[in-house]
Parts: sequence; C-alpha cells; structure tokens
Amino acid sequence: MFSQLRYPLLFIVLLIGISYYYQYDEILFKRPQSIHYWRQADCASLALNYYQGGMDFFHPQVHNLTSDNFTTGYASTSEMPILYYSVAALYHLFGYREFLFRLLNLLIFLTGLFYLYKLFYNLLRQQFWAMVLPILIFTSPVLVYYANNFLSNSAALGVVFIAWYHFMEFYRSKNTRYFQRSVILFTLAGLLKVTALFSVGAIIGVFLHEKLFKSDRHHREKIFQYGWRNFLVLVVLGCIIGSWLLYVSYYNEVHTSTYFSTTIFPIWAMSSDGIYLVADKVMNQWFDNYFSYSLWIFLFLACLTLVLAWIRVESFFRTTLLLLMGASWVFILLQYASLQDHDYYTINMFIIPVIVLVAFFSLMVRFFPMVLRSKVTIALFAAFALYNIHYAHGEIVERYQGKYNNYGMGSDLDKISPYLRSIGITPQDPVISIPDQSHVSLYLMNQKGWTEYAERFFNKGVTVYLNRDAAGIESSISRGAKYLIIDGIDELFMRPFLHPFATHKAGQYGEVLIFDLSEGKEQNFVLPNRRVKEILVCNADMLNADSTSYGALHGSHTFDNASTKSDEFHYSGQHSAKLTPEDPFGMTVKLDHVVYGESYIASVMRRKGGEAGQL
Repeated sequence: MFSQLRYPLLFIVLLIGISYYYQYDEILFKRPQSIHYWRQADCASLALNYYQGGMDFFHPQVHNLTSDNFTTGYASTSEMPILYYSVAALYHLFGYREFLFRLLNLLIFLTGLFYLYKLFYNLLRQQFWAMVLPILIFTSPVLVYYANNFLSNSAALGVVFIAWYHFMEFYRSKNTRYFQRSVILFTLAGLLKVTALFSVGAIIGVFLHEKLFKSDRHHREKIFQYGWRNFLVLVVLGCIIGSWLLYVSYYNEVHTSTYFSTTIFPIWAMSSDGIYLVADKVMNQWFDNYFSYSLWIFLFLACLTLVLAWIRVESFFRTTLLLLMGASWVFILLQYASLQDHDYYTINMFIIPVIVLVAFFSLMVRFFPMVLRSKVTIALFAAFALYNIHYAHGEIVERYQGKYNNYGMGSDLDKISPYLRSIGITPQDPVISIPDQSHVSLYLMNQKGWTEYAERFFNKGVTVYLNRDAAGIESSISRGAKYLIIDGIDELFMRPFLHPFATHKAGQYGEVLIFDLSEGKEQNFVLPNRRVKEILVCNADMLNADSTSYGALHGSHTFDNASTKSDEFHYSGQHSAKLTPEDPFGMTVKLDHVVYGESYIASVMRRKGGEAGQL
C-alpha cells in the first residue's frame, strides 16, 4: 500500500516545499495588497458581505455603495459567487479569519496540480516527468501570485486541471463515468470563471470534428462513442452557465450597477496608439511574468516540434490545440484593452501550455522514449525546473516587497475595525473614506460607504467623480454618510473643501482621523494654521531645452542635476535619478518668495537596498 502512495506523497511534499520557498506561509496572512489589490479587496468584500449579510446567494453585495444611484452595494461579477459563498461558510464555521480565503483558493489550485501529476503519470508512466511537468507550470509568476490570493481565476484553472484528468481518463478508457465527471468539473470551472470554458469549447469542437469529418482513420481514433448524447451533455453545461450570465445581466441592470466588468473591451474600439500601448505593456511588463524567458523558449521549441511532426501528433491533440489557440485569440481580441493592466485575465489560457506539454511528451514517449529515460536529460531538466522555481521566487518577492506594493505597507486602516466598533461605529454606518480612488479602504475597515471613486459606466456615459469637492461630500451626506474618515492630516491640508466637514472629531486611530458628520455637533477640532501652496512633482522623463535640468509634472519649476538621469530603474515612467559619489544630489529645486505659514509638498520614491531592490 505504501509503495503505491510514496510517489504521490512525495509530489505533495514537493508542492509544500516549493510553496514554502515561495513564502506562502507568510503571504497566507497578508491582507489584499500589491498588484490588483483593488480586485482582491472586491472578492474579499463579496465573501465578507455574504457572511455579515445573511448568506443570500443570489444577492451579492460589496462595501462600496455605487449601485442604485449610489445608495447600495448590490453588484455581481460575471462568475457565479461559489468561491465567495464557500469562504463565507468557512467564516461561519471558524469566525472571520481572512487567511481562510487565501487558503481555500490555494488548496483548490494545488489539488489541480496534483491531478496534473496523475494525468502525466498515466500518460508517460515515468514518475520524474509526471512530477516535474506540473511543477514547471507552478513556476509561472502570475500563477504563483494568484494561487495564494483572493481572485477566483486560479481556482477555476485548478478545477480545469482536475477536469482534464478525468477527460483524459475517458479518452484512454472510453469509460463514460469519467466523461460525466469531467463535464461536472468543467461546469464548476466555468461558473468560477467564464474563461475556464476554453477547454469546453475545444472539446465541443473535437466532437463536431468527429461528426463532420468521418473517415476510417478517424473512426479508429473516435473518442465519443455515444454520438449526440455526449453533445447534449455539453449543451446542458452551456445552458447552466448561460443562465447564470443572464441572471448577472438582469441583476446588475436592476440595481443600475456597472461596477464589475461584465462587458467586452475589443481591439476594434481602440485607436492605433491605444493598441500599441497595450502591446508595449504586455511585452515589457507582463510577458516575463507569465513564464521566464527560458520556459518561453522551451515551449516554443515544443510547439515547433509538434508542427514539424504534425502528422504524428495524435488527432485529438492537434484539434484541441488549434481550437484552444483560436479561442484564446478570440478572447484577446474581445478583451484587448483589459490586458494592459490585468495580468490575471490570461490565467485560464494557461491550459494551452499544459496541452502543449501533454502533446509534446506523448510524442516523445512514443518515438523517443530513450531520451526521456536518459540520466543526462533528467539532470538537465531538473536543473531547468529548479532555475524556474528560483525565478518565480524572485518575482513574488518583487511583487510583495518591491515597487508594486504601495498598499501593503502597514496602514492604520488595516487594524482600525475594532477601534471603530469601540466608539460606536457599526459596519452598516456609511462612511466617506479619503484618500482612496478604489474601494480597498472600505473593505479594510469593514465599512459601507464611498471613496473618491470615479464611476465611468464602462466608458459609455458621463463619468461621476465622488467626493472630489464640497458638492460631492454633500451628496454623500444626503445619501446617508455618517462619518468622514481621513487617513492622515496632510489630506486635509491638500483638500481645503473638506474643512467645513472636519469639525467634530469622533476619534483617532494612529494617523487616521474620524469625523462625525451629524448636524448640530459641537466643533471640537480646528485644523492647524497651515496652507499648502504647491505640490512639487518632478518628471524624470522630461528635460529642459539644454538638458541641464528636469521638468515638473505640474507648474513651471525646474529641478537641477539632470546629470543623474538614468534608465537603469524606474517606477511609472522610463527614467529616475541615480545618485552616486560624484552626483550625490538629485532633483533639487529652488523656491522664491516663500511666505511663513505656507507649505510645499514634495514626495520621493526611493529605491531601497537589497538584491532585488524596492521602492
């Protein structure tokens, strides 16, 4: 018995060890932060609102009150909220412990990798390759980052891996029980994230190919033995998911909610400059986060081998790969604009490299088995896998400790909830949270309310900017805002329109100021006499005519020491100021006619030490 389990147990131990190397034991307890902290907080908000709001599955809510003319939080994502609802159920069992969300997501994804291991072993009958190939997929920085996170994309991909194991067992044995299980799992994956249906589309295509292009050879390779019965099962799958999408459209329309993206942003609606900017961002920022360049090269060589040996590749794999690639290109064209800032949109396309590996290694085991058994090949590939694991580790460190993580630096908002309850503020008391152009602060505080969010209505209407002026604050008060929460007194100096509303301080937690917006409250807070005259922002990408000084992002100031300009490291543009013993000062500015009582604000992003470096 143990001899049968030792290799599966070894693979599980390897996954645990790699997860520890990726610092999952620390990340598990982190709040939403780093890349796409906003979407992370949205997902966590859906789960927390289920937990606190009565577990009404068909009425999902978030903390931000941007629906029903900015009075409610009713809003639904395109995916069925199975994951969020399950997390809420765990909260009921164990209490609100945020790490349970990350843990559930991670366990689903790792289970998917375990079934990939089983798939590869049944295909290749070699333990080394069965273990190393799923691990290779687990070196994608994007997958490593989102596997232990709050978004459902990685969980959906994990379920797709499990579904493919069962479908491949059906492919090998023609046992319809495996097909039925795969359909159930593909349905679950599609409900978790619609883009997980790439695989279903490919399988339907294979079925239709069998029916429309019959031949003796195809008959010998026939997968679907029960004709249209198989197809009807897949149609039922589509109807289930389609019904949910129709409900989402109805639900969001009833509540006039456009908060979650449930539409397309196609390439043909963009300008040529916009198309170029997306391509540039994908290639220069995201491409080496999908896989390392070394793994991209290996996948390219595997694809090239499949093309050159196309006639020897099994018909099923040929058809599946073509259909998956076609479906992915359709998706890219439909959501092209979204790819600029959303690395996670590609996650469910990762089934393509998996099928490439399946097809490539099935070809190798049939025609070059000695190569796979070679100790040299095994040693080289083991080193290759270790390099990619190390590469992914570095990218994850960069995401959590480097320039991307501006929202994970220990804000007082992270731990303010118990204090808010202690001064009588309940989670249902609407608040205005400033500064925040997302809704992350509302989730972190567990408060309903509004921020400085800009509602753009999918770019199809007039943009509504919330709480950017006195009229905006008054509108929020008219909708029920009870408290104004300011993260730092500097925000009051930079927003004079807030002064009439910041008169009765209800409390303070660290740097966070809490003001009661109720009428008739006695004034107990007076802002110190200080006026911000100007905010100084240097533009390292822009020099003056003689290239001796930097330009300003706003205003007419120039900043000296342009000789420090460097393209070795940058934050949002292409350059920064590099200080050396020869050039110890950078971006200096001289201010004339400074008056007592006036203030200037200048902020600097500094690259810290360390091998990876961070801002």
